[in-house]
Amino acid sequence: EIAALQRAFFVMSTAIRNFTRYVPKDVVRGLMASGQLCDIQMAPTYATTLFSDIKGFTTICENVPPPVLSGLVRLYFERMSRIVMGHGGVIDKFIGDAIMAVWGAPIAIDHQELRATLCALLMNQETTINPLQEAFALVDQPLAIRVGVASGEVLAGNMGSRERMNWTVIGDAVNLAARLESINKYWGTSVIVSEDTALEV
Repeated sequence: EIAALQRAFFVMSTAIRNFTRYVPKDVVRGLMASGQLCDIQMAPTYATTLFSDIKGFTTICENVPPPVLSGLVRLYFERMSRIVMGHGGVIDKFIGDAIMAVWGAPIAIDHQELRATLCALLMNQETTINPLQEAFALVDQPLAIRVGVASGEVLAGNMGSRERMNWTVIGDAVNLAARLESINKYWGTSVIVSEDTALEV
């Protein structure tokens, strides 16, 4: 019986460890603690959302062979993920070359606006130094990013269907962060934060 329990625990531990590679650990802990791990339910909370995107990524895809591109994207995500998590952010998802990250959900965090803004600035700086700068230069491609950050009330939790669901945040502040990322094109800038975020910083 003890051996069976040990095997069951090992299988469960392995499953959870692998699960947290797809879902952030803080999200898993929060959902397990609330007993809502598989419930489709969202609750209002105050959070700061960040969207980032690689400038001219479509052109890069056209000019770089797929195996090389895969290595570049992997390196990019590794460097950027380290900065996000190092500043207390939760990576909600990767969308193509884009990153969506959240501060304040599912777990409250102090100075979320400042953390997210510093993260955005450091992500931008990371593109100008090695190893990213060197890796993109080797394939003769420029590397620059656009980042948008916004704070406000959002809905956080599981959404989707009974068969497939995803933890995420939605709301006006999330939409604003995405729009601010995009509007960098118009202003010729790299990082834009919302007024509410800037006032808290």
